[in-house]
Amino acid sequence: MKREARAAMVRIALGTQGQACILRLSGSIDAGNSATLRDALFRLTEARTPSIVLDMSRLDSLDSAGIATLLEGLARTWYYGGDFQLEEVPRRIRSVIEIFQLQSLLLAEHPEARQ
Repeated sequence: MKREARAAMVRIALGTQGQACILRLSGSIDAGNSATLRDALFRLTEARTPSIVLDMSRLDSLDSAGIATLLEGLARTWYYGGDFQLEEVPRRIRSVIEIFQLQSLLLAEHPEARQ
């Protein structure tokens, strides 16, 4: 019996808290759908959003394309002096970030952004 491959989906719910824009991510971020997150981050960075926070608590998986998208969002945000942070990162996602040795960039705490 053949199993059908289901396309992974990422869902993004937008919210705000003060000057921060919160992106609540759920599902999976992979090569097939990372453009969805990239587009959302592009719109926010084009608007020079002061603080972009990605709530990862409901994210199931992340691959190298997802990592690249996060790094692109980080770079674009830092370019104009904004703040970019990941919050509520599940252990399974944290492990992927650590495999790429990017924890100092992507998992760094930025308490000043929460004021």
